Amino acid sequence: MTKPSIDALEAQLAATPPEQGLAHIDALNALAWALRFEETERAHAMATEARARSQAQHYALGEARALRTIGMTITDMDSLHRVFEIAEEAKRLFDVAGDPAGRAASRDFLASIYEHVGDYSTGLQLALDALTIARELGDPIRQGYALSSVGGILAAAGENEAAVGHLEEALALFEGQGDDAGATTICNRLSKVLRGLGRNADSLAYAVRVREVAEANNDETVRLMALGVMAEIAADEGRLDEAVARYRDALDEAWVDEPVRTLLGTSLQVEMGKVLLELDRVDEAERELEDALRRSEGESVSIIAEASAQEALATLRERQGRPAEALTHFRRGQTLRQQIAAREARDKLALVEARAATEAARKEAELQRLRYAELHSMQAKLVEAEKMALLGKLAAGTAHEINTPLAVLRSNIELIGKGSARLAERLREGADATAQIERLAALIESSSATMHDAMQRIADIARSFGRFSRLDQAERQAFDVREGLESAISLLEPTVSRDIRWQRRFDDDLPRVAAWPRELNHAFFTVLRNAAEAIEGEGHVTVEARAGDGEVIVRVADSGRGMDETLAQALFDVAWSHSGDRTSMRLGLSAAYATMQKHGGAIEVDSREREGTTVTFRLPIV
Repeated sequence: MTKPSIDALEAQLAATPPEQGLAHIDALNALAWALRFEETERAHAMATEARARSQAQHYALGEARALRTIGMTITDMDSLHRVFEIAEEAKRLFDVAGDPAGRAASRDFLASIYEHVGDYSTGLQLALDALTIARELGDPIRQGYALSSVGGILAAAGENEAAVGHLEEALALFEGQGDDAGATTICNRLSKVLRGLGRNADSLAYAVRVREVAEANNDETVRLMALGVMAEIAADEGRLDEAVARYRDALDEAWVDEPVRTLLGTSLQVEMGKVLLELDRVDEAERELEDALRRSEGESVSIIAEASAQEALATLRERQGRPAEALTHFRRGQTLRQQIAAREARDKLALVEARAATEAARKEAELQRLRYAELHSMQAKLVEAEKMALLGKLAAGTAHEINTPLAVLRSNIELIGKGSARLAERLREGADATAQIERLAALIESSSATMHDAMQRIADIARSFGRFSRLDQAERQAFDVREGLESAISLLEPTVSRDIRWQRRFDDDLPRVAAWPRELNHAFFTVLRNAAEAIEGEGHVTVEARAGDGEVIVRVADSGRGMDETLAQALFDVAWSHSGDRTSMRLGLSAAYATMQKHGGAIEVDSREREGTTVTFRLPIV
């Protein structure tokens, strides 16, 4: 598998200016990631810029990638707490972005942090999670890196046999994909693990392979690692002169202005000094150890190499018969070991503190979520209670409204009944009933029209109530806005002052909208009722419905008292009222707002004191 070269990534970034937004961020991140080892400071600066741009554009995936690079390019060894927080945030953002490769990689990164502080259990679980994600993704390269993490942590925990199995599986995946860099990394790890198992021949074979690939790719850092392992194997097997030769071969390319190679070279130089001591080549050992000490002193990143150099020099001075100097080196070595132990303890403490802070933040977020869910549930119950109360009021108003036509029907039926009774009596007496028949016929004829009108009025009221309540229609469906508004007005009109005039302005061919009828009717009714209640004395409510660009626009305008800007802005908020020891929720128009949000629409308010209020609904057309 061929990866883009740094030159190609540089060209890609140059061809993608900041004006291209997300593409520029992606180019920044790609180059920063490629430079994370070669040009650490530049990579860090580029990733920091990519993060800032991602935040400005709400680009979670871009920020996650930037954070991963930032975390890997923090060179201050005392900043583990910050590195952990960055790694955790990167993991969270990769999860938010739903990027499987990033989710796996971020868990690998966190696993390496836990491995660094000796928390192998947590690190292993994260690495296994990364492996699961990579397998679900079906990405062999990502699986290879996850297996490498698992194998590395197992080896660090002393489980070398298990480590070998995972590393060999990773190697097969990298080789199958032609990924030389990945395969070389695994071979290097296998060489070290197999040496720990005493399988020097296998270890040497992998080390030779790593060296050959490194030489072919001009990768001196990896070549140093391979030569170091080859030298250690030679020393283990008593071939001390060969070990020294291997070390010298490695050190020929170690002293360049590159922190990783300098650190690695210093460590190899100390090990060579120890082998020279075993060969009793004291003068050479002294030169190499003093040079290694000079290179490592004051460099916090190489404190371990400095401690090893001090301890080796203590042994050398003792052999030279210089006990005072030997004691000085020994004490210095012990001090450095204590500093190393203290730093490791500090790192573990920093990680514990960071985990505690992260967990506290996670719990607080969950608490806020539960509070919101509880509030939402309470609001939903109150909205439903308000709807039922409204239906109760409407039922009472409807019953009152029906009473008038019912009284007409009752009166006419009674008159017809009395006429029929008198006619029957005349017929029983055998008297002439012609006059009674004519009067009854005239009465029936005159009453039929009145009775028909009364029955029609009852039917209209029942139909309006049925349309409004829609208790049997819980699913979203095509909805006639005009019909819904007419039903709401018909039900509301008899319950408010007769001094209020209702003006309707509806398009003839109004498109239908996708709606939950009962909820939308309730929202309409609430706004219409508020409009009527805002009018003191005479006034008017204008209800308009027209088609817009892909939407139906409904406006309810009243000539009422209006309200100031502060009250208008809070009209859709859930508020709380207090009475004695009791606290209750006031919904206002929050339920109507929630209904419009559910419908994918919007609701707006425009109001002026003493001039009236206009509420606008915007509903998407089916």
